[in-house]
Amino acid sequence: MKSNTLHYNFYAISLFRIKDKLLQWDYSTVEGTGVVAKFSGRGKYAHVELSISNSPTNTNEVIWNITEEQIPNNFGHKPYIEEALSFFLAHVSALTGNRVYLKFDINFISFHITDSHPRDFLEATMNAIVNSFDPTAFPFDKNQVERIIQTTYNYQKENNMLKKDIIESLKNEVVTEKFSKIISQKNIDSRMLNGIHFNSYTIDLFENRKALLSEDERKYFQTQNAIDYYERLTNIGKAHIAKTLNDYYDLNYHFDIQKEDYQ
Repeated sequence: MKSNTLHYNFYAISLFRIKDKLLQWDYSTVEGTGVVAKFSGRGKYAHVELSISNSPTNTNEVIWNITEEQIPNNFGHKPYIEEALSFFLAHVSALTGNRVYLKFDINFISFHITDSHPRDFLEATMNAIVNSFDPTAFPFDKNQVERIIQTTYNYQKENNMLKKDIIESLKNEVVTEKFSKIISQKNIDSRMLNGIHFNSYTIDLFENRKALLSEDERKYFQTQNAIDYYERLTNIGKAHIAKTLNDYYDLNYHFDIQKEDYQ
């Protein structure tokens, strides 16, 4: 049976290059940057800047010092970044023979409009971790990163991808009502909500049921930016589905939106 976890061999090898530094580490704060940039074939791009320090609370914690101008709240990157951090924690504990408690501050992120995929942030985070202990590891083109950051920021502003746009749309009960005609608690698998599967599940759910909408209803969704020109579900549409299902966990986790924000 094919396993999707075999890629961890590569990350373990990457961490091996900093083994001695990890053994000597006194858990004082270290900082690193990881960039993955490939624009031929299946393009991929991810950029993560982080700091790692001893946790004063005897718990492992991730602090997201990220603005939505850097990346949409619902891009899907968080679970993959957390996966890389968990792998690093397990590696350090195994290497030192001690349970460690660390605080990870995610200080900056950037993504590419067409070539970034959520899983790219797993590799970028691992690169940033290694770079924290070996600044010569994984060099990148700073000018290229700065150009991508500016281009992406302008695109988000022009295409209603910001939190304020989603909140404003959620106040429109007509959009929610039209989603509730085709999606309800009766035709969902609640196990696929509340976490990493939310994005892919809501996309598939809508694709399977959008035929039940009239042409006028689909056009209305387009005018409200709930679906795009190709009738694909947007972040605004996903948020309305979460609202329709009273899925406040995913509204908070993926969009940083509370129920009170749109009522």
